Amino acid sequence: MSASASPFLIAHGDRDRIIPLTESLALHNALSRAGAQSRFELVGNAGHEDPAFDSPAVLATTAAWLRAVLD
Repeated sequence: MSASASPFLIAHGDRDRIIPLTESLALHNALSRAGAQSRFELVGNAGHEDPAFDSPAVLATTAAWLRAVLD
């Protein structure tokens, strides 16, 4: 981890039973501590690979993040 790492958008479902929430938070926190750009989004009522990640709200968040980091 370093400040020169590529930007990360980490989206995690609050009902994910495959990857513990603590793993995504640990990645986000480590990136942030290193000075890298990291954004964490908790997706409500979503499991792992859930269709909720394709909802208009989540896709809008992803698109806005991409526009911000690629601009």
